[in-house]
Amino acid sequence: MCSFRCYAIVYLAAFLAGCTDLPEKSFSPPNDYVPINQIQIASRFVTVEVTRETLGLEVNKCIPSLDADSQSVKDQLQKFPNNDATIGIRHASSSRLFLLHKTTAICLEQSTALLPIFAAEALLETANPIGVPPDVTDGWYKKIALLIATQGVAKVAYVYKNGNAFKVSYWVNTTPPFGLSYSSEFKKSGTWETEIFDTRFSHPTMTSFTVTKRSGSEQKNYPLAHRIK
Repeated sequence: MCSFRCYAIVYLAAFLAGCTDLPEKSFSPPNDYVPINQIQIASRFVTVEVTRETLGLEVNKCIPSLDADSQSVKDQLQKFPNNDATIGIRHASSSRLFLLHKTTAICLEQSTALLPIFAAEALLETANPIGVPPDVTDGWYKKIALLIATQGVAKVAYVYKNGNAFKVSYWVNTTPPFGLSYSSEFKKSGTWETEIFDTRFSHPTMTSFTVTKRSGSEQKNYPLAHRIK
């Protein structure tokens, strides 16, 4: 299942039009980080469909220091829509990332811990329990996303009713900075309980576990890759 595996990732450090030769110290540092105690994890990302006419406006809504006529927007308009790449646009004065794939965009925020704030759906098609009601896993993934936004990694145990478990680690990538990696290991009852976990999840209807690989790697480089079929 890896329709996303052939998509390239392009990450742009965008600057104001006409000022691309200025050092970053010429810009005020970001002041839009989300404080830890104000983080709210959504179930789904707020997305917007953009056109050639609205791309600059949507970038500006996400990153006010980049106006619709900035050079970075003009560069993207020359090849819009780019069907083979996920484009990340940001500015040195903002912590936010405008993330665009084809015509779908999200504005990704960062916490004061300098970590991305994902919606729960970013955990879909990573390392996932099977048979658990969606409203239950949504709550689990919100807890994991909060851990990622505050400490960059989450170590959890998904526990079967017979005591066996899958221990899973999720962590954010540095390249691209909006990617999510994960690893899992099956453990028999009596072999894992003394380990330290950030949280443990269990539900009587959990029947199995699945791990999604993309190009052979346990990594999701685009938070909405599960929507691409």
